[in-house]
Amino acid sequence: GWAPTADTLYFVKNQCTDTPYTGFSVVQGDDVAVTGAFKGPNDRALLAVLEDKADAMWIYGDQAANYKCLPGENQEGWDCDLWSGFGTTFAYVQS
Repeated sequence: GWAPTADTLYFVKNQCTDTPYTGFSVVQGDDVAVTGAFKGPNDRALLAVLEDKADAMWIYGDQAANYKCLPGENQEGWDCDLWSGFGTTFAYVQS
């Protein structure tokens, strides 16, 4: 994916525990082999989570809303069907 940059996760507080996130490894989406089809880096990162190859992904808080498509719509840069799973196949931890 793209911004926010991975290094900023070190400065974010877990809203559930009121402590910083620790004990994680940052892996770029392009470095994860996924089996599903993807159109862009954010698709690939989301597939890594959905295929249990990553525990989480670090994206903008409005990314799923920005990738929401009308029924039957196709986008060149992302998979509308993949991102339509927001709230059912994936959700945000905090935003």
